[in-house]
Amino acid sequence: MSYRRDAWRFGRVPLTLTFQMEVAKRICSPIDDDARARISIMAQYLTEPKILFRIPGKLPLYVVEKLCRQVFHYRQKYMIKGLKTLYPKEIADEMAHQLLKDCRVNPKAPSVQLGIEEFADLAAGYEKQCREMPGLFPYDYIKPNRTVAMLAKTAGALPPTNPFKVEKMPEEGIRLAEADKFLC
Repeated sequence: MSYRRDAWRFGRVPLTLTFQMEVAKRICSPIDDDARARISIMAQYLTEPKILFRIPGKLPLYVVEKLCRQVFHYRQKYMIKGLKTLYPKEIADEMAHQLLKDCRVNPKAPSVQLGIEEFADLAAGYEKQCREMPGLFPYDYIKPNRTVAMLAKTAGALPPTNPFKVEKMPEEGIRLAEADKFLC
């Protein structure tokens, strides 16, 4: 960045980066603040850092994380193989094929060939299946003796709900000049 190479050859380039909150506060700390440190000077010398929003420690990505973990476990295999591990053997074939059909994803495509839109559709479809069948979300194919019926009676039988107000941030994103409107 300081050498003005690559993307920075043309001047300042807007970037959105994620940091741990303590680090972000140090980067953005003003003069005469207790959090001010060497990183504050280095970052402010080259950039105009701002804290745009705070990401809570527990994100509602449990469904996406579980889906991606199972699908990428068989990264070079067909999608259907990884998806079947999300379900008990008795219903795996039917449920996995139904999910792929609903999301219009080729069962013979490897996971590395899918885009974010396909994964978003698969995650939404899997979450819907989990809400319709309590106990499916905590099911783990490695522990087949813990059945869906048993898991349905536990506290975590359904996936966690999204704690965010989605309408706060526009879907198309925000311009850097308008960032102050969305600050925490």
